[in-house]
Amino acid sequence: MSQSVPSTPPHTQPSTGKKWKECGQIKTTPHVEEPSGIATHPNGDVALTSDWSPVTVFSRNGDVKYVIQGSPSSILDIAISPSNKYIIPSEHGINEFYIYDSQGVLVSSTPTYNIDNKPSRPTSVAVDSTGRIIVGLGYNGHKTVSIHQPDGILISKYEMTSSPYNLTCTPDDKLIISFDDNTLQVMDQSGHNASIIQRPPGIQYSEYWEPVYVCCSKQGELFVSNMGKPEAVYRYMCTGGEYKYLDCITRMGYCPHGIALSADEEELFVVDCTSSLVIRFR
Repeated sequence: MSQSVPSTPPHTQPSTGKKWKECGQIKTTPHVEEPSGIATHPNGDVALTSDWSPVTVFSRNGDVKYVIQGSPSSILDIAISPSNKYIIPSEHGINEFYIYDSQGVLVSSTPTYNIDNKPSRPTSVAVDSTGRIIVGLGYNGHKTVSIHQPDGILISKYEMTSSPYNLTCTPDDKLIISFDDNTLQVMDQSGHNASIIQRPPGIQYSEYWEPVYVCCSKQGELFVSNMGKPEAVYRYMCTGGEYKYLDCITRMGYCPHGIALSADEEELFVVDCTSSLVIRFR
């Protein structure tokens, strides 16, 4: 029996949730082709990663401000620390992540830790409220998450049962991780007390649930880009320690990747990889 593509879940807006509406776009070409990861700076700047370009910083209105010279291309993610430093993973085959200052000057490089000598790279980076850096090493079969001090020094690392694809920190500094087995989990920074966040009710079949990029608001909202069917951005809310589905922010006819909130959380930015756009919502 054939399986039809599920319809978008109803756009019900709970009393605790803001109704997000598209308010503009940032065209990233010709400077950045096929963007993937995104992070926002407190001054409103938007930093983008790509498979083809070094990290490029745009104004909120789409003007290129500068390129972080020497930063790698072919990377999936980026984070900005509470001290306004850029945390940038390395490209394929170089097991490091880099810390750049707010002007794009390299401060340090830190090796990541894998259990064998297979080529790898960090697939995701995030920063918690204290400035600790969390690195997901999920490329080429690796299944490692490591926790680092703000200067990059290793605190701890542990192996997961699946490869982490993307991760973010909650307001209480727990981790939310999307895995390559298409599960989305919340856990503490020791990798314990994990629980699965259920797929949205409008997605009838598990093969249509492919969560990739994630981000959290200070109020406990969780935004998830789904690369399955439909390609969409979903929102959850943490209630009583459990993330419950709220609504579909947008059903996209394009390829949703990175998600980030502005520092004041008044805008939501969603990367459209295929069209080389950043879609803005307010």
